[in-house]
Amino acid sequence: MLIVLNGKDKGKRFPLEKRESVFGRDPEGELFIKDSQISRKHGRVHILDDKVELEDLNSTNGIFVDGTAIERCTISSNSRIQVGNTLLKLAYKDPSELEMEEELYKAATTDALTGIMNRRAFMEAAQQDLSYAHRNQQGISLLMVDADHFKKVNDDYGHPVGDLVLKTIAQFLNQTIREEDRLGRYGGEEFIMLLRGKKGDHAAEFAERLRKGVADQKIPVEEDSISITISIGFCSGSGEELIDLENLISKADTALYKAKSLGRNQIAEFTPQ
Repeated sequence: MLIVLNGKDKGKRFPLEKRESVFGRDPEGELFIKDSQISRKHGRVHILDDKVELEDLNSTNGIFVDGTAIERCTISSNSRIQVGNTLLKLAYKDPSELEMEEELYKAATTDALTGIMNRRAFMEAAQQDLSYAHRNQQGISLLMVDADHFKKVNDDYGHPVGDLVLKTIAQFLNQTIREEDRLGRYGGEEFIMLLRGKKGDHAAEFAERLRKGVADQKIPVEEDSISITISIGFCSGSGEELIDLENLISKADTALYKAKSLGRNQIAEFTPQ
């Protein structure tokens, strides 16, 4: 069977009962996956006598097995299959073993406090997005988001309130991004976002919406409530500019420092010196 590890259909299992099974976004198809970033007939699974093979059916966004784009290849239970925003794996095991594996995978890829992707999982997913955007000459924007005066919140109200602040920010960001975008906790009070197909003014408009939206959140503290603001630095690129993820992060981080220096609760775009 195929199991959805991450995505809109997370936890769903697709029995592979035939020698060949087509999966995609077609509700009438054999294996229907709810993901706007995959094609109606995205790929085919071949059950052979001594192996299982995966074939890309000329899909728009491709199939990645362990981070590498494929046309057709052999897969095993150790393979991780990325199609659009959905992560799949092949499984031969019984349900109890599968549940345990899923829990271990969740623990390895999810930030325990906020429930969004941890840094390592984000970096892996973002690198795949960059590779696709580079090949297809599409734009991408990367945002670094930082909670303003977070240490003061911890000092004044204690760490449980600080944790609630981070959860509130993460929840709002997660509700606001599109299905095809990425969100992760980068560390401490910093979050990282990747926006597919957005550049320049569009990214700035989105960042401003995030800034205003977070400022409107009310976080309960005893019988009162507090508000928190965020600063955002972002950079955009396309084509050859999208080869190096670390370089994009460095640029967005430079822009974040600029937003902080402007007095916080600001957005700033990276501009070459």
